[in-house]
Amino acid sequence: MTREGLQNIDARWARQLSQPSPIVAAAPPASSLAATPTPPNLPITGQAQSHNNVLANNASYTDIGKCPVNLRLSFTDGNRACLTDFGLSEAVISGSNKTVKNTLDSPRQGSMHITTGNASCPALISYFDSSSSNGQNFFNRPTVQRESKRLCQRFLSDQGFKETSDCQCTELIDNGIVAVTRDELRNLDPRWTRQLPQPSPVVAAAPPASSVAAPITPPNLPVTGQAQNQKMAQELAQLEQRLQQDRSDRLKEVADATQAKRELEERLKSEAALRQQERQARESSEQKIRQEQAERDRLAAENARLRAELEAARQTSSNIKMAFRKALVIGIDGYKHIPRLATARQDAQAMTSSLSAAGFTVSQYLDIGEKDMRAALRKFAAEVEGGDEVAIFFAGHGVQLGGLNYLIPMDVSGESEGQLREDAIPLQRILDDMNDRKAKLTLAVIDACRDNPFRTAGRSIGNASRGLSPTTPATGQIVIFSAGNGQRALDSLGPQDRDRNGVFTRVFAQEMRKRGVPIDQVVRSARTEVVRLARSIGHEQVPAIYDQLVGEFILMK
Repeated sequence: MTREGLQNIDARWARQLSQPSPIVAAAPPASSLAATPTPPNLPITGQAQSHNNVLANNASYTDIGKCPVNLRLSFTDGNRACLTDFGLSEAVISGSNKTVKNTLDSPRQGSMHITTGNASCPALISYFDSSSSNGQNFFNRPTVQRESKRLCQRFLSDQGFKETSDCQCTELIDNGIVAVTRDELRNLDPRWTRQLPQPSPVVAAAPPASSVAAPITPPNLPVTGQAQNQKMAQELAQLEQRLQQDRSDRLKEVADATQAKRELEERLKSEAALRQQERQARESSEQKIRQEQAERDRLAAENARLRAELEAARQTSSNIKMAFRKALVIGIDGYKHIPRLATARQDAQAMTSSLSAAGFTVSQYLDIGEKDMRAALRKFAAEVEGGDEVAIFFAGHGVQLGGLNYLIPMDVSGESEGQLREDAIPLQRILDDMNDRKAKLTLAVIDACRDNPFRTAGRSIGNASRGLSPTTPATGQIVIFSAGNGQRALDSLGPQDRDRNGVFTRVFAQEMRKRGVPIDQVVRSARTEVVRLARSIGHEQVPAIYDQLVGEFILMK
């Protein structure tokens, strides 16, 4: 037999050959060429058939009860068989001296992995522990599949081979569960034996010339055809492709199901959060409604209590008239037709503060003209009722005409004495209105004792003397002028004076704030201090007091 003839022998048959040393045979006699010799050291298995054909054609299997537990296989078509029924059991574990059968014939459970072999990818069967398998089909365990494939790739790399499209790791058996049918495993089996190392070549002596033309073929040793091998390779490739596609489809289904589950959980979580917000908003609204209702009930009860107290007070003191404190304050600096003033506005604001502290309800007006000033006086007079305590303060220009004192609004021009009498506001008219309204107390403070502004403008209207003329108040009234007849009230004590108020107003506003002091004593204390301050700079200013009060009145109680 030639070496090429021996290599064409079925791979499984070649695996059963021993590894003999090269044999050199002597040329046989010519008479023996006609006989069909048997190659030395070539054992024949079965009825002159290769082991590969036995696996492919024999329908008998080992009794499953006699098969070791660790070697029992379960197939996807429901059949069972023993690993020893297949040539795969005799394959040698890569990198070891053990066969698959001897490895699995131990108490340990495990998984096997193979590679699709070709010339550049040897048959590789890798073994590793898989105690977590628990006998379940690996198709239902994507994580285990990936781990199995990863270990197979690592074992292949340890042998110096890189996984390619022609050399791929494929999981076939997992703890006795086979991913193919029993017949598919039989058809696949030759691929494994074909990739095992080739046996050592047998060296034979050259036959006589007469025998060269007729090669000797060992009896009952069929040669596996190239077409059959290619067909088996194609079927295995298709099987592997289906397995890969099935894995991919299942992984996609799992991914889609996981994504759908995640979206459902997110939607449920969002709906739960929305319901929680709605519940909180509803509870908050209900709580707010309850609080508002409680507040309304409280206010209604308080209102009822106050009405009851008021009614009781009316019944017990129906003849007592309550007295209220009301004040009118006017300050004018910005005169349009006569000289402007510097401290009248600040004086009005200082008196507003002191009167408010004393319990007066103050109506304040600054830089108002004739029309507005008359309207303010009418409005104030209408608000005064019998028994009220009233205070009136005016800071600005004033003038006496024919023995009467007039207060000058901001826009009065004073072209003639007759026009001035019509446009200016008579002080006596204000005092008479308060008397007509039966005010219990009227305190009139007039800070308008200055030079006649109509005289300084080159006109001869009014009295040539300074200040205001004396006045006679009604009973219950007290009138204070900032300076006496013929005197001028000081706005300042000189260039070093930093006070923004006139001398009289700054003193009187301060004296008003002393608690428990009667009003007549407040007025006299203020006059004493003004005289002292004016004389400190060589000026004579004595505030004039016209008092017709009956009884004792305290401003700051």
